[in-house]
Amino acid sequence: MSHDKHQNQHLHYEQINLYQELVHSANSIILRWDRQSRIIFMNQYGLDLFGFSKDELIGKEVVGTIVAETDRSGRDLTAMIENILLHPKKYLLNKNENICRDGSSLWIQWSNKAIVDSDGSFLEMLSVGIDITAQVVAEKKLRQREKLYQALFKGSFDAHLLSRDGIYIDCNQATLTFLGRSRAEVIGHPMGSFSPKKQDDGISTRERVREVIERTARGEIVEIEWVVKETGSGTLRYAEIKAESVETEEGEIIHISLRDVTEKRILQEELRQRQKLEAIGTLAGGIAHDFNNILMAIMGYTELVQMKLGRKSSVDSELEQIRTASVRAKDLVSQILTFSRKAEQAKHSIQISLVAREALQLLRSSIPSTIEIKEQIEAKNFILADPTQIHQVIVNLCTNASLAMTGERGILRISLQDLTVNSNRQTITMENNLIPGNYVVLEVEDTGCGISPEIKNKLFDPYFTTREHGQGSGMGLAVVHGIVQSHHGIITVDSGKDQGALFRLYFPATAQTVGENSQKKSSGSQAARPAQPKGNILLAEDEESIRELISDFLTEKGHSVTTCVDGEQALEELSKTATNWDLLITDQTMPKMTGMQLSAKVQQIRPGLPIILCTGYSQTVDLEISRQLGFHAIIEKPISLYKLLAEIEKAFIS
Repeated sequence: MSHDKHQNQHLHYEQINLYQELVHSANSIILRWDRQSRIIFMNQYGLDLFGFSKDELIGKEVVGTIVAETDRSGRDLTAMIENILLHPKKYLLNKNENICRDGSSLWIQWSNKAIVDSDGSFLEMLSVGIDITAQVVAEKKLRQREKLYQALFKGSFDAHLLSRDGIYIDCNQATLTFLGRSRAEVIGHPMGSFSPKKQDDGISTRERVREVIERTARGEIVEIEWVVKETGSGTLRYAEIKAESVETEEGEIIHISLRDVTEKRILQEELRQRQKLEAIGTLAGGIAHDFNNILMAIMGYTELVQMKLGRKSSVDSELEQIRTASVRAKDLVSQILTFSRKAEQAKHSIQISLVAREALQLLRSSIPSTIEIKEQIEAKNFILADPTQIHQVIVNLCTNASLAMTGERGILRISLQDLTVNSNRQTITMENNLIPGNYVVLEVEDTGCGISPEIKNKLFDPYFTTREHGQGSGMGLAVVHGIVQSHHGIITVDSGKDQGALFRLYFPATAQTVGENSQKKSSGSQAARPAQPKGNILLAEDEESIRELISDFLTEKGHSVTTCVDGEQALEELSKTATNWDLLITDQTMPKMTGMQLSAKVQQIRPGLPIILCTGYSQTVDLEISRQLGFHAIIEKPISLYKLLAEIEKAFIS
């Protein structure tokens, strides 16, 4: 018995030693504390972790050593310790912040077990702790990152969407604002739901979505332009999108960031249109000289024929139409040139009814006979306007109206009425938007195909046209709108699909000025003139047709004309016989020497010689230098031969 007892004691001591070795070598905190929350035992791992010695902890209370009275969040840890002792089963597991000897903190996951005697009475608490500080810090950083992500996602001015399997699963507020939809109208819908059937490049939206999904699945970051359609209005908006795939535990998520570039696109389009308009001005300036020479030949030879045949000729009215059309063409070129120089058009008091009748007379020959023209020109009021621009407005509106009735019988109605708007108006009409006063109202109405609502708001956009490629520039109605605005007028459109169209233009009336009640052509009337002095004229003109035209006309009028093909020849001729000449007429743009250069040299040889400068584009003429050179007159081509004759006669008299 004594031998067995000794063996049992030895085995008992071995078990105790093994237990102590396991406890002290464990990679967990092993803590025993009594019902007064005093520390009874802590293994070496725990002591090393908290930085205390055995003597500094044993017998001390948990609170104030390894547990603070409150944690950083303000939680009462003293009360927690008391609760653990009172209700140990509720705290089988708990996590709290603990403190080390040096004041640093650790997060410990505690497993608590109450030790009781055979009667079930509480003896002490056994707590096993695991250091989870790294995990808590990682979770905290993750939460912070999540907050930052949410702040970026929700607060971004750009739209952000998340898609899984081609279905939207999340989006931010900027997306809802951009799309004009609620969250419920976005989440759960497939990618591309809010776009037109085709993107701007003509490729279908469905195909584009498939391309984005396939490319992001290959790891690409996709950057493309995208078109979406606002709800309700159906207005198209434009965006730049970036899409990339993100690997998550739930599978691949496509993150789509979308930036609204509608305004940028509008500005770019306006810039392109401005550049086009500037190009028109530059082109006009480049061709003005040649084009005006052609017009001058048409006008000049028409006047020459009229002069030879006389006003009683059977074809005089037809010749007058040619001359009138040429004058209009000249004025249009002048408008384009003025536009290119960004100058204001000269306006004066005109009776618009005279311009309208003239425009209609020219239009009758170009409008198909299947279209009946009904005119009601009754207005007597005058307006402050440029007659050429008003002529252009009427021609453009009537041309558009006739095109709307192409291939079918129709009616084109042109009305011009006076209107007085009183301040005590009772009916709600367009006139309610007008300032009280007198107006001239121009109406152009057709019975054509009409204007659908979706394009009605685009009618006056530059380069917008419903015609097939090559059949229209899209500038007609844009020009009309610009002219009406420049005349402080208002334009309205009343139309619907297959209902015809009515354009109504309101121009403020002005008081008639003396001598302006007739706008008849001041062409070079052939009324009898008093005899004027004749002279020897030197003409420098590189364009043969113009040279011969002026020479023939002035010769008919009794002048002696010597022609030169360029400035050098004219200078040579004048140098030989300087005193023989009474007048020099020179073109500005000529090879070898310009008219300005020629005039400067002539003034050195023959000071005081009257000079008339003809130019097809006056922007190339420095007016200050021209005054110094002593020009008698500067005339813009194409010129009336009678106007030229009048300037010559003035030069001789002066």
